[in-house]
Amino acid sequence: MSFPITPTPRSPACSPAPSGRDRRSAFGHSLAAVEVEDATATTARIREPDTAVALRQPGRDIGRWPAHLLELVLCQLELADLDRAARTCRYWYQIARQRRLQLCSFTRSYPPFFWHQLQQTLDTGLMRERLVCSAQPVSGAAHQEKQEEMASQYRHYLSKQDVFYALTQRMLRTNRIYLDDGDLRIPCDHTLPFGRQGYSPDGRHFVTWDPDRPQDSPSPAMSVWRHDSTGTGRTWLRLSDGDRTFYGNSFSQDSRQLLAVTSRGHLQIWRLQADGSWQPSPDVELCRTAVDMVAFSPDGRRLALKSKAWLFLYGETAPGVWHGYCSLRWTSALDSDTTVTIDPDTMLFSDDSRHFLFVNTGIACVVDCHGASWQAQQLRRAPDSCYARGQLSPHGSWLAIPGNPNLSPETRHPLELWRHHQHNGSWHFVSEYIWANPGFGCRMMFSSDGQQLALADRLENDNVCVSVLSLTQQGDWVRRSRLQFGTGFAQGITGCAHDLLGGAIYEISFSSNGHYLAATAAGGVQLWQCRAGSWAPLAWIENRVCDDERMDPCCVFSPDGYHCAVSIVQRGRTTISIYGPGPDGHFLTKGESELDGKVHSMMFSPEGTRLLLACDRRPHGRESYARVLRLDPLEKTATTD
Repeated sequence: MSFPITPTPRSPACSPAPSGRDRRSAFGHSLAAVEVEDATATTARIREPDTAVALRQPGRDIGRWPAHLLELVLCQLELADLDRAARTCRYWYQIARQRRLQLCSFTRSYPPFFWHQLQQTLDTGLMRERLVCSAQPVSGAAHQEKQEEMASQYRHYLSKQDVFYALTQRMLRTNRIYLDDGDLRIPCDHTLPFGRQGYSPDGRHFVTWDPDRPQDSPSPAMSVWRHDSTGTGRTWLRLSDGDRTFYGNSFSQDSRQLLAVTSRGHLQIWRLQADGSWQPSPDVELCRTAVDMVAFSPDGRRLALKSKAWLFLYGETAPGVWHGYCSLRWTSALDSDTTVTIDPDTMLFSDDSRHFLFVNTGIACVVDCHGASWQAQQLRRAPDSCYARGQLSPHGSWLAIPGNPNLSPETRHPLELWRHHQHNGSWHFVSEYIWANPGFGCRMMFSSDGQQLALADRLENDNVCVSVLSLTQQGDWVRRSRLQFGTGFAQGITGCAHDLLGGAIYEISFSSNGHYLAATAAGGVQLWQCRAGSWAPLAWIENRVCDDERMDPCCVFSPDGYHCAVSIVQRGRTTISIYGPGPDGHFLTKGESELDGKVHSMMFSPEGTRLLLACDRRPHGRESYARVLRLDPLEKTATTD
């Protein structure tokens, strides 16, 4: 961040920050020192000035600005920059260490939609419990005093922002995180380990698809698991019709309903009771044809069904009342046994649940909500346009979709960028980016704010890379970076199967606050960090593959946006590691846990204190199970406020 600073060397020296480090510069700019008479004068300096002072020009020397103006600048900083600013001088320390200012800086680092979504998942009472439980253990006579002090402190965390801020600070201020699972193994089907959603928004429940079935149920079923500070409990979900199977599930936004669609087009709803049980409601018949695939919207109030050549959209118009929004015949193909039964490449709602993208066998359709009606549009830049998988931006205003699904690594293909216009409700082609297929199709992801698009690509020398496109103020997408991998990354040049898979990117993800970017391949996980508007390599985590079995790594970011969990193979065993910045700002390995199984997928709980794993036993992988790791920060290694 650039400040309007003019050095004034004749100004008196400013008192050093309480940390003992005399810093006379901030973010590369020299600062004029400000004399502070007393460190206890914080209240007097922060009170609002009179009108005469407010109308006075602050001057170019930021070091002499009054407190209320300096706060307006410091609140624009990220939390790490605010921490560095606090070490500049005692005057800056007094202002930057205000909890209100730190909380403002922390919440501003998250896109508005993500922060709103996160607020729905936080239960302040439950979080206070977890904060106390995960505190640094204190032994001896000081234990009771410490617990009383913490209980008194957490009683003041009345807002969800405060709770999430405290949880994140607890994670950032430690060098080590302890991973504890209690050796609990939950049987599940690894093909759909956690259903379509996994955790409920409040983090108290998660769903598994069971390979076994209860004795009184003739077909496979789901289980709802309660996992909180009181322990773990299981509830079988019994089907109203024994010969049907589930094809998708979702929790409602208030976490008090669980919805699932059966293969015969029926919507089943269970409601959470006061005693913790789940009671079924009458079925809702959505359609009378076999369902091939289901997609729920993020808010759980809309869903899309694919049934052969037809696409149906439904929505909840009142509690328990579902209405069909629209039906669309997406293809005219007559061969119902082949083409129309292929699983779609993309069935995806935008984060605001108002846009839906469908891509299958080269055909792309977008369905948008306009008031009380839905409008469908088939994307077609040319009469012979043919598309592969696509990606919607979080707010549904942009769409990235590669043309020509016959993706061969030897040729380059256009990635088309379409924009949604609010005034007429239609999509228009804007531009294209020519990319080279690095394998597994075009893996891509928008950042949470929708301003960046990262996609798998190749350099001119055929090495695999990640290209990052940025949205300009003029509404154009421009490539800003081409990011390469660590030295241990196989580029697939030799042509052998191991190298080819090692050089193929099959997942790209941004952290929730947009500070980090990860690309996952069979050979390992590459992490980058955004610094001063550009991406810099942060860590290459190599996956040491066993000779007799393919063990692909997994990478998932924590909701706090600063930490991530990575599963890799080391010495023939799967290692789950937690990475993140320590108190000194350096990125490091904070925790590790070894498993004897193969990890298929991972998922953080909404508040980020637990990690849900889908595993199976080696070497044959016939016994699948889920495990829950609890993340507890160990001894603090930095001074707290």
